Amino acid sequence: HLEGSNIPAVISDAAPGIKAALEALASRGHRKVGYLAGPQTTSTGRDRLQDFRRYAEELGMDQIVHHGGYLHEEGFRGTQKLLEQQPTAIIAGDSMMTFGALEACYRENVDIGKQLALIGFDDFVFMRIQPAPVAIIDQSVEHMGRTALRNLVQSFSAKSPPEGAVVQTRFIPRESIEFTP
Repeated sequence: HLEGSNIPAVISDAAPGIKAALEALASRGHRKVGYLAGPQTTSTGRDRLQDFRRYAEELGMDQIVHHGGYLHEEGFRGTQKLLEQQPTAIIAGDSMMTFGALEACYRENVDIGKQLALIGFDDFVFMRIQPAPVAIIDQSVEHMGRTALRNLVQSFSAKSPPEGAVVQTRFIPRESIEFTP
């Protein structure tokens, strides 16, 4: 259900993707990871940050968090601030902040995959055509949409409210995480 309402929603569970992303970084020797957090006024922003903190702590990683919003500019400014603290990896908490992180890395002449590991959110074609294709925590927006439509259509024939659903995220490793500190 949508936060604070009885409206059913199809949402993603970021935990599996975030856990797998952090495990991939830990296995490559990363100990200081930056995170571009979404707004803490949303359940999505709070849940993703909580998952990041929990799994990073379990893996013994130092965490640097930039509290931002789901905007390109927040990803850009947040990445610049995180880079000042010299993390070896950065994870963006949503797709718009991923775009901002990419721009900040290019602007600061940071060679993604060679000087910094970067993990984004949502698998857009744009992520795969970078000089170092970007590793992704994917919530499969297309699958979420199909699930929502199927549940809505079924609710018409059943003459009942549509059902909500939770879609698990998955981690897609790519060249952007090849950097080992």
